[in-house]
Amino acid sequence: MDGIFGQPKPVTPSGNFQPANMAAAQTAIVPEPLAAPPRLEPPPAPPQKSSPKLRDAAAVDQANAAAQQGPRSEQFINAIMTYDWVEGVQYQVYTAPPRITDIGFEEGETIVSFGAGDTIRWKVAKTWSGEGRKRQEHLLIKPLAPGLDTSLIVTTSRRSYHLRLRSFNETAMVAVRWQYPKIDLFDAEADMAGTSEPAGKADELFFGYEIKPLSTTPPRWMPKAVYDDGRKVYIRFPAAFAATEAPVLYVQNGEDSQIVNYRVRGNLYIVDRLFETAQLRVGQQSQTIVELKRTE
Repeated sequence: MDGIFGQPKPVTPSGNFQPANMAAAQTAIVPEPLAAPPRLEPPPAPPQKSSPKLRDAAAVDQANAAAQQGPRSEQFINAIMTYDWVEGVQYQVYTAPPRITDIGFEEGETIVSFGAGDTIRWKVAKTWSGEGRKRQEHLLIKPLAPGLDTSLIVTTSRRSYHLRLRSFNETAMVAVRWQYPKIDLFDAEADMAGTSEPAGKADELFFGYEIKPLSTTPPRWMPKAVYDDGRKVYIRFPAAFAATEAPVLYVQNGEDSQIVNYRVRGNLYIVDRLFETAQLRVGQQSQTIVELKRTE
């Protein structure tokens, strides 16, 4: 029907009505893309304040405090306080008069020397238990009064121990032991160097050798362990061995000594025989000597 003034009546699209010009219609309804919101940068982090570096006495006090290791309930095995051995840690030992505290070391480990800061009010005695490969050396500690505090340093054929001895009225440890890294018993460095020598099992090796420096200062190449499997002797050196002059091995035969054949595998000397006493020597005029002695 026409409109009032004779013009065609506008048609409202509905149902499936399609505009004649489809391309124009699609162009008309495409919205313009929205502008991306501005990116917000995180605020700058506040500057980190580095802890001040201490010097002189303050540095010593801080290092000593950080190196202290005291007893914890989960470390006791029955009445034995069992520490994890770590180089440079100072282990606290609690004592009380008139009790005795037993400090035991690893089987096959021999005590080279020990010294306490206060030898007047502290009694320290050396003893041992077990036989053969099960031999274990001990130090027995007894304070003469409560309220004492001193240090004790123990050097052995395998390692050194730094102890802080404290005495109380009643509180005292019955015994102290350590758990050691397994690498101490075997030569992983020699294994990496490609040696095919059998290291043996721990209970088949004899570690009863005393390692004693005969010079005033222990050398950097001081052996960490000496042991045998009943046929051969193995001498294991520390990592510093590679950067030092290699010592020569002499085996004592009565009053005489002679160079014996041995093989070098990384940080390990392998001697194809057993001996009672031997010496590692470096130098000609002023010799550095370390004595190796079978304890039984």
